[in-house]
Amino acid sequence: MGIMPWDLYKKIIDDYAQMMDSYSFKGVLGYCQMGEPFILKDIAKWTKYASEHGIFLYFNTNASLLYPDILNSLLDAGFSGRFNISFHGLTKDVYERIMHLNYENTMKNINYLLEKYPAEKISINAVSFEWPPDEEKKVLEYWGERQVHVTISKALSRCGLVPGIKQISKKRIAGCRTERVFFEMVISFNGDVLLCCHDMDREVIIGNLKESSIDEIWTGNRLHTILNKIYHDKNLPENFLCKRCEESDPYWSPRRIVKKFIPQWALKKIRSSRKHNWIITDMTS
Repeated sequence: MGIMPWDLYKKIIDDYAQMMDSYSFKGVLGYCQMGEPFILKDIAKWTKYASEHGIFLYFNTNASLLYPDILNSLLDAGFSGRFNISFHGLTKDVYERIMHLNYENTMKNINYLLEKYPAEKISINAVSFEWPPDEEKKVLEYWGERQVHVTISKALSRCGLVPGIKQISKKRIAGCRTERVFFEMVISFNGDVLLCCHDMDREVIIGNLKESSIDEIWTGNRLHTILNKIYHDKNLPENFLCKRCEESDPYWSPRRIVKKFIPQWALKKIRSSRKHNWIITDMTS
């Protein structure tokens, strides 16, 4: 647990900018994963450095620490990215039971954000977990009236790490349904590169950016060996991370069977057609 050193952050941004030039793509940097980015009081310094290198930015946040002075400093530094806010419910009792945060304080921060920032650059992520029957309707109506896009999703176990959510175990898998591993790199505060954003227990570490560049890790043998095991079910340990994940494809899923008949060159073309590659960095944890 800790905060990413400034020098390490600068190295990551410099690496990323160099990759963007070398491979001609628009990079996206998300401040999220296991920490709340607004723990950093000087967050504007961090976003400004990344923006100056041509990287598009977004925040995953619960907004509990997104106070007016913090937002103002971000805007003064030229931030023009997106905010994705975790707000799991609409009524006070549901929200506080799930989030363990003060409803009024967080809502006050969000209201200020909506006053100062375009609604089309703000989205709400609401996880439906033991909601009352009418909660979903309230969520959709409230944010819809404010012209804020809202996504309602089911709670995930984070590969069996979250208590109270049914754990799963798949005998055989055939890759990742979201295919994040082909366009996201997840970086912990200490420079460790994780296989996936669901690996909150840091079980599978691909490398460390103190010792290697982003390009070296992204194109390195370790990542490719692991992906080969995940997608081709080759020597994958019984309790491997992805076998406990809701978003992995079971081996006998219709999706896997259909993909089997798609030529490899076509799959590569589809994956390479993405306009953005994402880096998710965890500056605080």
